[in-house]
Amino acid sequence: MKKRALSIYWSLNIVLIFFIYCKFTPISNQFTSAIFDNVIINYLIIIFNILIGKYVYDKINGEYSKLNFEILFNCVLAIICICSVVVDYTISFRWSIVQVVISICLYLICYFVVMKISIQKYLMILLIFSLLSTILIGEAQYIQAFNQSSEKKIYSFEDESIYKQYKRLYKTFEEMPPYTVLDYSEDSVYVQDLTTGQTEYYSFDTKKEQEDFIGNHTMGIDVKVLQLGTDVSFDDNDNQVFYRSSFSETDIIERMKKTSSFYFSGLMGMVLIISLAGYLYEKNK
Repeated sequence: MKKRALSIYWSLNIVLIFFIYCKFTPISNQFTSAIFDNVIINYLIIIFNILIGKYVYDKINGEYSKLNFEILFNCVLAIICICSVVVDYTISFRWSIVQVVISICLYLICYFVVMKISIQKYLMILLIFSLLSTILIGEAQYIQAFNQSSEKKIYSFEDESIYKQYKRLYKTFEEMPPYTVLDYSEDSVYVQDLTTGQTEYYSFDTKKEQEDFIGNHTMGIDVKVLQLGTDVSFDDNDNQVFYRSSFSETDIIERMKKTSSFYFSGLMGMVLIISLAGYLYEKNK
Protein backbone atom coordinates (compact mmCIF):
# COMPACT_ATOMS: atom_id res chain seq x y z
CA MET A 1 0.00 0.00 0.00
CA LYS A 2 2.79 2.40 0.88
CA LYS A 3 4.53 1.91 -2.47
CA ARG A 4 1.30 2.51 -4.39
CA ALA A 5 0.50 5.57 -2.29
CA LEU A 6 3.93 7.09 -2.87
CA SER A 7 3.52 6.55 -6.62
CA ILE A 8 0.41 8.75 -6.43
CA TYR A 9 2.52 11.40 -4.72
CA TRP A 10 4.92 11.25 -7.64
CA SER A 11 1.97 11.65 -10.00
CA LEU A 12 0.98 14.79 -8.08
CA ASN A 13 4.56 16.05 -8.32
CA ILE A 14 4.66 15.46 -12.07
CA VAL A 15 1.42 17.41 -12.48
CA LEU A 16 2.83 20.33 -10.46
CA ILE A 17 6.06 20.26 -12.48
CA PHE A 18 3.98 20.39 -15.65
CA PHE A 19 2.01 23.42 -14.45
CA ILE A 20 5.16 25.18 -13.30
CA TYR A 21 6.76 24.54 -16.69
CA CYS A 22 3.67 25.94 -18.42
CA LYS A 23 3.87 29.03 -16.23
CA PHE A 24 7.51 29.79 -16.96
CA THR A 25 7.77 28.57 -20.54
CA PRO A 26 8.39 31.41 -23.03
CA ILE A 27 5.91 29.82 -25.43
CA SER A 28 2.51 31.49 -25.14
CA ASN A 29 -0.55 29.50 -26.12
CA GLN A 30 -4.26 29.33 -25.36
CA PHE A 31 -3.84 26.49 -22.87
CA THR A 32 -1.42 28.32 -20.56
CA SER A 33 -3.49 31.50 -20.83
CA ALA A 34 -6.69 29.66 -19.93
CA ILE A 35 -5.04 28.03 -16.91
CA PHE A 36 -3.08 30.86 -15.37
CA ASP A 37 -5.47 33.71 -16.20
CA ASN A 38 -8.22 31.86 -14.32
CA VAL A 39 -7.73 32.54 -10.61
CA ILE A 40 -10.17 29.84 -9.50
CA ILE A 41 -8.29 27.15 -11.46
CA ASN A 42 -5.06 28.19 -9.73
CA TYR A 43 -6.79 27.82 -6.36
CA LEU A 44 -8.23 24.44 -7.32
CA ILE A 45 -4.81 23.10 -8.29
CA ILE A 46 -3.60 23.80 -4.75
CA ILE A 47 -6.79 22.51 -3.10
CA PHE A 48 -6.73 19.22 -5.03
CA ASN A 49 -3.04 18.80 -4.28
CA ILE A 50 -3.78 19.04 -0.54
CA LEU A 51 -6.83 16.78 -0.59
CA ILE A 52 -5.34 14.08 -2.81
CA GLY A 53 -2.19 14.27 -0.71
CA LYS A 54 -4.33 13.80 2.39
CA TYR A 55 -6.01 10.73 0.90
CA VAL A 56 -2.65 9.20 -0.03
CA TYR A 57 -1.07 10.11 3.31
CA ASP A 58 -3.80 8.23 5.17
CA LYS A 59 -3.05 5.15 3.08
CA ILE A 60 0.59 5.04 4.19
CA ASN A 61 0.13 2.74 7.19
CA GLY A 62 2.34 3.49 10.16
CA GLU A 63 4.07 6.41 8.43
CA TYR A 64 2.23 9.34 10.05
CA SER A 65 5.27 10.51 11.95
CA LYS A 66 7.66 10.23 9.05
CA LEU A 67 8.10 12.75 6.24
CA ASN A 68 9.01 10.99 3.02
CA PHE A 69 11.07 12.62 0.30
CA GLU A 70 8.04 12.53 -2.01
CA ILE A 71 5.98 14.55 0.48
CA LEU A 72 8.69 17.16 1.01
CA PHE A 73 9.25 17.45 -2.73
CA ASN A 74 5.49 17.90 -3.20
CA CYS A 75 5.50 20.79 -0.70
CA VAL A 76 8.42 22.48 -2.46
CA LEU A 77 6.69 22.23 -5.86
CA ALA A 78 3.40 23.49 -4.44
CA ILE A 79 5.17 26.49 -2.88
CA ILE A 80 6.84 27.33 -6.19
CA CYS A 81 3.46 27.07 -7.91
CA ILE A 82 1.82 29.31 -5.30
CA CYS A 83 4.52 31.98 -5.50
CA SER A 84 4.32 32.01 -9.29
CA VAL A 85 0.56 32.44 -9.66
CA VAL A 86 -0.67 34.04 -6.42
CA VAL A 87 1.88 36.70 -5.47
CA ASP A 88 1.72 40.11 -7.18
CA TYR A 89 5.27 41.12 -8.05
CA THR A 90 4.29 44.45 -9.66
CA ILE A 91 4.01 46.13 -6.26
CA SER A 92 6.96 47.12 -4.08
CA PHE A 93 9.65 44.55 -3.33
CA ARG A 94 8.85 44.71 0.39
CA TRP A 95 5.18 43.88 -0.01
CA SER A 96 5.95 41.17 -2.54
CA ILE A 97 8.15 39.47 0.06
CA VAL A 98 5.39 39.87 2.66
CA GLN A 99 2.93 38.19 0.29
CA VAL A 100 5.37 35.36 -0.37
CA VAL A 101 6.00 34.73 3.34
CA ILE A 102 2.32 34.86 4.32
CA SER A 103 1.23 32.62 1.44
CA ILE A 104 3.91 30.01 2.16
CA CYS A 105 3.29 29.97 5.91
CA LEU A 106 -0.48 29.64 5.54
CA TYR A 107 -0.12 26.90 2.96
CA LEU A 108 2.29 24.87 5.09
CA ILE A 109 0.15 25.26 8.21
CA CYS A 110 -2.96 24.24 6.28
CA TYR A 111 -1.13 21.38 4.55
CA PHE A 112 0.33 19.74 7.64
CA VAL A 113 -2.76 20.26 9.80
CA VAL A 114 -4.93 18.60 7.14
CA MET A 115 -2.39 15.77 6.82
CA LYS A 116 -2.18 15.08 10.54
CA ILE A 117 -5.84 15.19 11.59
CA SER A 118 -7.91 12.05 11.13
CA ILE A 119 -11.04 12.63 9.05
CA GLN A 120 -10.98 9.66 6.67
CA LYS A 121 -14.73 9.08 6.83
CA TYR A 122 -15.56 12.67 5.98
CA LEU A 123 -12.90 13.39 3.35
CA MET A 124 -15.60 13.63 0.66
CA ILE A 125 -17.48 16.23 2.73
CA LEU A 126 -14.21 18.16 3.15
CA LEU A 127 -13.74 18.05 -0.64
CA ILE A 128 -17.27 19.38 -1.28
CA PHE A 129 -16.94 22.22 1.22
CA SER A 130 -13.47 23.06 -0.08
CA LEU A 131 -14.80 23.33 -3.63
CA LEU A 132 -17.69 25.49 -2.45
CA SER A 133 -15.25 27.70 -0.54
CA THR A 134 -13.10 28.03 -3.65
CA ILE A 135 -16.10 29.10 -5.73
CA LEU A 136 -17.20 31.62 -3.08
CA ILE A 137 -13.68 33.04 -2.75
CA GLY A 138 -13.34 33.33 -6.54
CA GLU A 139 -16.78 34.96 -6.85
CA ALA A 140 -15.99 37.47 -4.11
CA GLN A 141 -12.69 38.29 -5.78
CA TYR A 142 -14.41 38.77 -9.15
CA ILE A 143 -17.10 41.05 -7.66
CA GLN A 144 -14.49 43.22 -5.96
CA ALA A 145 -12.42 43.48 -9.15
CA PHE A 146 -15.55 44.32 -11.17
CA ASN A 147 -16.60 47.03 -8.71
CA GLN A 148 -13.11 48.53 -8.72
CA SER A 149 -13.06 48.56 -12.53
CA SER A 150 -16.51 50.15 -12.79
CA GLU A 151 -16.25 52.74 -10.01
CA LYS A 152 -16.28 56.39 -11.02
CA LYS A 153 -13.09 58.42 -10.95
CA ILE A 154 -12.49 62.17 -10.72
CA TYR A 155 -10.67 64.32 -13.26
CA SER A 156 -9.99 67.91 -12.17
CA PHE A 157 -9.40 70.88 -14.50
CA GLU A 158 -7.04 73.59 -13.31
CA ASP A 159 -8.29 76.04 -15.93
CA GLU A 160 -12.01 76.89 -15.73
CA SER A 161 -12.17 77.86 -19.40
CA ILE A 162 -10.87 74.43 -20.45
CA TYR A 163 -13.45 72.79 -18.19
CA LYS A 164 -16.28 74.81 -19.75
CA GLN A 165 -15.08 73.96 -23.26
CA TYR A 166 -14.94 70.28 -22.32
CA LYS A 167 -18.48 70.39 -20.94
CA ARG A 168 -19.76 72.25 -24.01
CA LEU A 169 -18.28 69.63 -26.33
CA TYR A 170 -20.08 66.87 -24.44
CA LYS A 171 -23.38 68.73 -24.70
CA THR A 172 -23.06 68.71 -28.50
CA PHE A 173 -21.88 65.09 -28.54
CA GLU A 174 -24.85 63.92 -30.66
CA GLU A 175 -23.73 66.18 -33.51
CA MET A 176 -20.03 65.30 -33.39
CA PRO A 177 -17.74 63.62 -30.82
CA PRO A 178 -15.46 65.82 -28.70
CA TYR A 179 -11.88 65.85 -29.96
CA THR A 180 -8.42 66.79 -28.81
CA VAL A 181 -5.99 68.04 -31.45
CA LEU A 182 -2.96 65.83 -32.00
CA ASP A 183 -1.50 67.67 -35.01
CA TYR A 184 -2.56 70.18 -37.63
CA SER A 185 -1.46 72.00 -40.79
CA GLU A 186 -2.79 75.00 -42.70
CA ASP A 187 -5.75 73.10 -44.20
CA SER A 188 -6.09 69.95 -42.09
CA VAL A 189 -6.27 68.66 -38.55
CA TYR A 190 -5.46 65.30 -36.95
CA VAL A 191 -7.63 64.64 -33.90
CA GLN A 192 -8.43 62.00 -31.29
CA ASP A 193 -11.94 61.16 -30.09
CA LEU A 194 -12.16 61.85 -26.34
CA THR A 195 -14.84 59.15 -25.91
CA THR A 196 -13.34 56.22 -27.81
CA GLY A 197 -9.67 57.10 -28.32
CA GLN A 198 -9.95 56.67 -32.10
CA THR A 199 -8.03 59.09 -34.29
CA GLU A 200 -9.37 60.87 -37.37
CA TYR A 201 -8.10 63.20 -40.06
CA TYR A 202 -10.04 66.19 -41.41
CA SER A 203 -9.13 68.47 -44.30
CA PHE A 204 -10.70 71.85 -45.12
CA ASP A 205 -11.07 74.12 -48.11
CA THR A 206 -10.36 77.31 -46.22
CA LYS A 207 -8.50 78.41 -43.10
CA LYS A 208 -11.79 79.72 -41.66
CA GLU A 209 -13.39 76.25 -41.84
CA GLN A 210 -10.43 74.77 -40.02
CA GLU A 211 -10.56 77.40 -37.25
CA ASP A 212 -14.32 76.91 -36.84
CA PHE A 213 -13.90 73.16 -36.54
CA ILE A 214 -11.13 73.49 -33.95
CA GLY A 215 -13.13 76.04 -31.95
CA ASN A 216 -16.44 74.16 -32.05
CA HIS A 217 -15.45 70.50 -31.87
CA THR A 218 -12.05 70.27 -30.18
CA MET A 219 -10.41 71.35 -26.95
CA GLY A 220 -8.19 73.71 -28.91
CA ILE A 221 -4.56 73.78 -29.99
CA ASP A 222 -1.99 72.37 -27.53
CA VAL A 223 -4.64 71.38 -24.97
CA LYS A 224 -4.21 67.81 -23.74
CA VAL A 225 -7.11 66.17 -21.91
CA LEU A 226 -7.50 62.63 -20.62
CA GLN A 227 -9.83 60.34 -22.54
CA LEU A 228 -12.81 60.02 -20.19
CA GLY A 229 -15.29 57.99 -22.24
CA THR A 230 -19.03 58.68 -22.47
CA ASP A 231 -20.20 57.94 -18.92
CA VAL A 232 -19.42 61.34 -17.38
CA SER A 233 -21.02 63.86 -15.03
CA PHE A 234 -19.91 67.41 -14.29
CA ASP A 235 -19.31 69.38 -11.09
CA ASP A 236 -19.27 73.09 -11.89
CA ASN A 237 -18.30 74.11 -8.36
CA ASP A 238 -14.91 72.40 -8.44
CA ASN A 239 -14.41 72.14 -12.22
CA GLN A 240 -14.38 68.37 -12.00
CA VAL A 241 -15.61 65.55 -14.18
CA PHE A 242 -16.74 62.23 -12.73
CA TYR A 243 -16.13 59.47 -15.24
CA ARG A 244 -16.15 55.70 -15.50
CA SER A 245 -13.41 54.20 -17.64
CA SER A 246 -14.29 51.52 -20.14
CA PHE A 247 -13.02 48.11 -19.16
CA SER A 248 -13.04 44.54 -20.42
CA GLU A 249 -12.98 41.07 -18.92
CA THR A 250 -9.21 41.13 -19.29
CA ASP A 251 -9.01 44.23 -17.09
CA ILE A 252 -11.07 42.46 -14.41
CA ILE A 253 -8.77 39.43 -14.55
CA GLU A 254 -5.71 41.64 -14.16
CA ARG A 255 -7.27 43.26 -11.08
CA MET A 256 -8.09 39.83 -9.65
CA LYS A 257 -4.45 38.82 -10.00
CA LYS A 258 -3.40 41.80 -7.88
CA THR A 259 -5.50 40.56 -4.93
CA SER A 260 -4.86 36.83 -5.36
CA SER A 261 -2.54 36.61 -2.35
CA PHE A 262 -5.17 38.09 -0.02
CA TYR A 263 -7.94 35.77 -1.20
CA PHE A 264 -5.64 32.77 -1.30
CA SER A 265 -4.87 33.38 2.37
CA GLY A 266 -8.60 33.48 3.07
CA LEU A 267 -9.09 30.23 1.16
CA MET A 268 -6.36 28.45 3.15
CA GLY A 269 -7.95 29.71 6.34
CA MET A 270 -11.37 28.39 5.32
CA VAL A 271 -9.96 24.96 4.41
CA LEU A 272 -8.21 24.87 7.78
CA ILE A 273 -11.42 25.74 9.65
CA ILE A 274 -13.44 23.18 7.67
CA SER A 275 -10.84 20.49 8.38
CA LEU A 276 -10.75 21.20 12.10
CA ALA A 277 -14.55 21.26 12.27
CA GLY A 278 -14.71 17.90 10.48
CA TYR A 279 -12.09 16.46 12.81
CA LEU A 280 -13.95 17.61 15.94
CA TYR A 281 -17.25 16.31 14.57
CA GLU A 282 -15.76 12.89 13.80
CA LYS A 283 -14.00 12.75 17.17
CA ASN A 284 -17.23 13.51 19.07
CA LYS A 285 -19.11 10.83 17.17
